[in-house]
Amino acid sequence: MNGRYLFLIALMTAAPLAANPRTYIPSTDFDGSPSGARFIGMGEVGTTVAGGPESPIWNPAALHDLNSATFSADFDVARQSSLADSLLTGNDPLRGRQLTYLGFAAKDGAFFYRPLTGFNKHVITDPAKPDFNYTEENLSINQFGFGASSEGEKGTTLGVNVTYLAAHRSYAVLSDTMAPSVTFADGNGFTVDAGLRKKWDNGTLGASFFNIPGILYWNRYKPDQLPTTLRAGISFNPVSIVSLMAEYEKRFYRGNVPKPDFLHFGTEVTVAQWLVVRGGMFGDSLSDREKVSYTAGFSVLSQKGYQIDFAVRMFRYDLAPVKNYFLSIVLPLPDGGSGGSKTSSSPSSNINNFQSPGGKP
Repeated sequence: MNGRYLFLIALMTAAPLAANPRTYIPSTDFDGSPSGARFIGMGEVGTTVAGGPESPIWNPAALHDLNSATFSADFDVARQSSLADSLLTGNDPLRGRQLTYLGFAAKDGAFFYRPLTGFNKHVITDPAKPDFNYTEENLSINQFGFGASSEGEKGTTLGVNVTYLAAHRSYAVLSDTMAPSVTFADGNGFTVDAGLRKKWDNGTLGASFFNIPGILYWNRYKPDQLPTTLRAGISFNPVSIVSLMAEYEKRFYRGNVPKPDFLHFGTEVTVAQWLVVRGGMFGDSLSDREKVSYTAGFSVLSQKGYQIDFAVRMFRYDLAPVKNYFLSIVLPLPDGGSGGSKTSSSPSSNINNFQSPGGKP
């Protein structure tokens, strides 16, 4: 008898969960926007690049490079094209929102905030009666994370991120053939990321894995599983002031959606103690001009460790050229007991402790 009651209670508890619908949020809306103008300017490479405040979203193992505490604020500043803004931002998870990342980082550790998704979408379902037939969606997904790294044997560094996801969604349907409906839902979830790097005299190997797993639980919908991303790359320093990088990226989107892979190539050159320049390219088909993005950027550095990174991504969308501009502001934080901030292995270290872009002296 007790077993029968337990079975009925389990059915009653599970029934609401089974009845919950899916959100049908596209996997691409969980990607977030690229962050860190330094990484973007090098063709969006990051698995082998010397550590910085944005390292957790490229390869958390790179946090081991840092020697001092830094803060970074990253922005998607503007997009320039003859196309309408609705076309330029229609497939972007943040739909043109400017802030893409905030991070506090020091050697072997970082805290960061990253908006993954944030938009309002209005879709007319009957053009003949647009005021009475449409859907209205408001969605926001924010990521709060902690990253850590540790040096292993023979120059191998391991890194991991653990993040918390906070989400809110409202979805309204209005139709002249049925009663209107509105759904408000809150979501909570988590992701786990991992990375590793291996250095030798003139280069670095690296790999990173994101959302392994990544799950978002809703109170009114079935859980969403975030797409897993794999990145692997190599960098080479032919001379101390030049770094050349190549990287492979694979995105495992859920459902019957293409799972694209990309090739990334980049270079970083220290021109002077106050200036670093960059360039790169990436795409899922480098032989097709319409699918290739070209990037360029630079960093301006101060004697006190302040750093401004700028990058531009140039690509074609709907046969029209587009330029996307990014800006990062990197600030040194007080290092208690040291009488000032130390130099790091990011490009800003070139001022007081000259190093190559790859972090080699």
